[in-house]
Amino acid sequence: MLASSGAIIIPATAGHSATVVALHSGLGGQGEEWLTLIGPGLRDCFPWVKPLRPITVHGGEVMRAWYDLSTFDLESDSTHDESGVFETVRYLDNIIQQEMDIGIPPSRTVLMGFSQGAGMVLLTALTGRGTRGQSKDDGWKLAGVVPLSGRVPLRSKFKSLASPYVSETPIFWAHGEEDAVVKYQYGLTCAEMLVNEVAVPTLERRELGSPGLCFVTYSGLVTL
Repeated sequence: MLASSGAIIIPATAGHSATVVALHSGLGGQGEEWLTLIGPGLRDCFPWVKPLRPITVHGGEVMRAWYDLSTFDLESDSTHDESGVFETVRYLDNIIQQEMDIGIPPSRTVLMGFSQGAGMVLLTALTGRGTRGQSKDDGWKLAGVVPLSGRVPLRSKFKSLASPYVSETPIFWAHGEEDAVVKYQYGLTCAEMLVNEVAVPTLERRELGSPGLCFVTYSGLVTL
């Protein structure tokens, strides 16, 4: 297990053929909760927040977070630190590029994230790179994206940010019905926005791996 470039990297044990990039929750998270996600042909990459940043909603306390948060009223775009959001998305862009440089194309790369991390993988996977100051506008065509109990940051702007591949990306969205931070109904509203506003197809669970969105509710699951 190697620590490099602000990430824990677990090399594949046999024939590296795909990569999973998994983001921890953000606020105060460390990332160790992901370290059981290991498969023989997978290279697993677990980025951690770097550097630490002051968090407004916690009185300016310096802690790990993918972006600043001004309030726990998460349904307002005003809660989003747009510059911090795109700083993190560019960080993930660089990780995807690094995987390309060693022979793993985006079509063999999956992004996964929990809570704040879920929002970051959604933006990275589903928006054009030109929206965050990159030279290319087209975005990534990834193997898939897995948001867990998250939301879509900058929701009111998302349609204008969407990549040409937004409807071609497999999305597995799991949400705990009793989530104490990102309320279940708001997570569902964000998922429905992807379907209704940017034409992401809906999927049944048996269709996982196909382009489109499969939203799965975990009844009674509490996430903090």
